[in-house]
Amino acid sequence: MIIINFDFNKLQHKYKNKIKFIGLFLTFFCFIFVFKELVKLVTKFGLLNLINSLPRDILVFSLLVEIILLFYSVYIFKLILELKIKEKFKFSKVANVYLKSNIFKYLPGNFMHFVSRNAYATHYNYNQKKLAYSTLGEIVLLIITKTFFVIIIYLMLYNFHIIAVIAFFLIFFVFWYKNKKISYIILNIFIGTFISNYVFTILYVTYYNANFSYYFTQFCFVNTLAWLVGYLTPGAPGGIGVKEAVIIALTPELKSTQIALIAILHRIILILADIIAWLSVVLINKFFFSRKVESNDISK
Repeated sequence: MIIINFDFNKLQHKYKNKIKFIGLFLTFFCFIFVFKELVKLVTKFGLLNLINSLPRDILVFSLLVEIILLFYSVYIFKLILELKIKEKFKFSKVANVYLKSNIFKYLPGNFMHFVSRNAYATHYNYNQKKLAYSTLGEIVLLIITKTFFVIIIYLMLYNFHIIAVIAFFLIFFVFWYKNKKISYIILNIFIGTFISNYVFTILYVTYYNANFSYYFTQFCFVNTLAWLVGYLTPGAPGGIGVKEAVIIALTPELKSTQIALIAILHRIILILADIIAWLSVVLINKFFFSRKVESNDISK
């Protein structure tokens, strides 16, 4: 990721209306693209039968957990921001910047969500250069942590449990010795990764009536490695298609149609979670914070 030293504050002030129009156009284009992908996934793979077969409480639970994980990601990014900028930030403001920009990852190129963070952050007068470096720090920490996660789970898959536990604590304490805040961030990424893989496994074992403990470790490895490949693949919007293809390739012992259905269903849940999280911050800003500003103006 190349850090370009733009002054977004001056740029926004000079071209305020044009930037707003471009932002609305990109948002509209993004939702059109996401909607087309959802329709294609549902119709092409016949997911309606799968969705109708799964208990509604499992589907709702999976969606709620993924929404919570998005806000958990906001918390992690807030920690990274505070580590880099050395200031305290309100969670609501970071959530507004993070979740609004997050939807742009579905635009072709798979990088617009990083760029849009700086554009949204001008509203709060964040230091643009430090914000860009914080985003870079998030990318690096995610890649490093998920890679360690994959290695540790791989050891567990081949019954090297003691080595896996030692490796986990060794990694954690090395970072703890270097920087306690970074080690805490890494721990939180580990937790979030486990929870997301739990959702994926729940969907699979519920539909196919399989054993959870048998598949959980395997899916922790496969799903996380597939996420890494999708995350690192340039041009793939949100890693769509890449992640699912890797999951199928890494599970030859399972029927490709079975694992494909669950992988695509999980993708749809992730997209819906992104949309709901985006919508929640938009509505909160519109109906809560705007009224709060108006009431403050009246009181003055």
